[in-house]
Amino acid sequence: MQEMSIRPKEHSDAGDPEVLVVSGVLKKSGTFEFRSSFALTNGTLTESNPAGDFTISTVDGNNKLINSISVHSNFNLIMSVKNGAPAGPAIVDAGAMPVVVSLPLDSNIESIQVSQNGKLIQKASLKSQLLEGIFTRIPDNAFKTWEQCDHDGNHSSDEARVSILISRDRKILARRVSRIESILNSKHPRAAIEPLTELIEDFERMTNRNYTTSDSSELSQSEVISQIRSIIISLKSIKDKHHSDEDGQ
Repeated sequence: MQEMSIRPKEHSDAGDPEVLVVSGVLKKSGTFEFRSSFALTNGTLTESNPAGDFTISTVDGNNKLINSISVHSNFNLIMSVKNGAPAGPAIVDAGAMPVVVSLPLDSNIESIQVSQNGKLIQKASLKSQLLEGIFTRIPDNAFKTWEQCDHDGNHSSDEARVSILISRDRKILARRVSRIESILNSKHPRAAIEPLTELIEDFERMTNRNYTTSDSSELSQSEVISQIRSIIISLKSIKDKHHSDEDGQ
């Protein structure tokens, strides 16, 4: 898998665009919950619907629009119903709809904004969303506790115990990521540099160096570390720009 980076790139193949995949859940009540978001070195952009009432936008540090995708919200599900008779379609109001869109990845993106009918309903730092996305792509066998069970044998009790331990490790990392996300979404995101560095150390301690990945949706240990370091570098560049602005005054 190629490395994801949120740093500027010198070259880009227009036929093989870098994309930012944003996912979440839009609720009929008018709220939106982000799920994992991640960058891909190549992908397909979502086609925008000009008549759509729901929009996901990327903006820069000055809140200037970079790109946006609009879609039409639909909270109805069509389900097949069987009551001793041939299955027939039934429309059910789900009250929420999953959202997955791909926008152009741009080095100037600072945050992701979500609006419905022109009203802003949610926003988040790009760095916080990428960080959360990284840790949803780690396989179970990455954790050192995985080695405590013979997965080729019939040790169901061992597997159950190891499953609990892996769940514990994931929760530990998730809590740390959540705290860092709060910093990244604050007015002082550079304060996340030290916790991110500590997160790398924790991840290295809890996982095997050479664990295997089954497909491109999973990240190796080196890829996870590289992507976190990319976020750290981008935060340091914000600090450097801040000081250079002060020096120029």
